[in-house]
Amino acid sequence: TATFTITDSQIPLTGPNSIVGRAIVVHADHDDLGKGGHELSLATGNAGGRIACGK
Repeated sequence: TATFTITDSQIPLTGPNSIVGRAIVVHADHDDLGKGGHELSLATGNAGGRIACGK
């Protein structure tokens, strides 16, 4: 079990784009949005391994 606090004005908890009921995955690196030139850029954003997952 993990306990954490996130403060973010762009992650909605209500409305049509709410993250409530969805999984959250935290990757080790930044997503390069498919523009990094690495073979994994277009598939995964070359964001590295999963360091935390939750639902």
